[in-house]
Amino acid sequence: MAQNRFLPPQPTILKNVSCPYCGTQLDDQNRSKEHAVARSSVPKGSLDGAWNLILNACKACNGAKSDLEDDIPAISMQPDPTGRHPREDPRLIKDAARKGAKSWSRLTGMPVGKSTVRQTFNFSLGPGMTVSVGSVGPPQVEESRVFALAWYQLAAFFYFVTYDDQSKTGKHWPGEFVPVMQSVRSDWGNVRLRAFTDAVANWLPRLCGMTAGGFLRVAIRRKTGADCWSWALEWNESIRVIGFFGDPAEMETAVAHLPEPEMHTLGRERGPAGATIRLREEVPVKEGDQDKLFAWEEPQPPRDEPPKTL
Repeated sequence: MAQNRFLPPQPTILKNVSCPYCGTQLDDQNRSKEHAVARSSVPKGSLDGAWNLILNACKACNGAKSDLEDDIPAISMQPDPTGRHPREDPRLIKDAARKGAKSWSRLTGMPVGKSTVRQTFNFSLGPGMTVSVGSVGPPQVEESRVFALAWYQLAAFFYFVTYDDQSKTGKHWPGEFVPVMQSVRSDWGNVRLRAFTDAVANWLPRLCGMTAGGFLRVAIRRKTGADCWSWALEWNESIRVIGFFGDPAEMETAVAHLPEPEMHTLGRERGPAGATIRLREEVPVKEGDQDKLFAWEEPQPPRDEPPKTL
């Protein structure tokens, strides 16, 4: 069984004989080379000399993952509504502009750079009183695509930490895959993300670290004595995705203890079928707060219980 692993300083190359995503046995006809962290998903050059997981995958899964690695990374690299990037890195700024012109948003059908979201709400405050509220936001990504890309990356990472050199195969997690939420940088301090971080902080770390100069972060932790793992990913210092996989009952309990961010009702759109407009304020991580989502903290097991592995 695999032991706890930090991300090593150089690429890891597996000679696996099964697809880490679907489990298909690989041969010369269906085998393809796969990078768990696609070079196109982080700023150009940031993976040079850095860790990556290079392994084999079937051509069908590789192709499906590649499609997700087009618009999602491009969107995660775009500046915020004020034109600022999370880091003034020339590689990030240059790639954001290039991908913004060449990558197409699956949500809008337009280039990512031209997919700024503009919305106007017209709602009533009472008889004879109406208000129009407009908003402008950065390009958005379909939540289902975010969770799908997270699934692929985590499947590869789990395969890595359970990989057996003798059989040249790894494992897929038992049970189900349950995303909890995705969150943009300006909302990393929201109550649900904070509660998740606190809840899993003492779980046994199995893979925690960063690569590509910090543009990719991952954390996989296991609940002591249970087939339940927490996971977190961060893409380009812009998007965080969190969730669980494993035993459904354990995950249901874990998710049930996470609070929902508070929503505020602004009013109701005009017309007989007008929808109630509810918004919530984004909460950034406060300056000086300890951001522990991707920290490696090895808890001490009880004296009568040996350390667990994957």
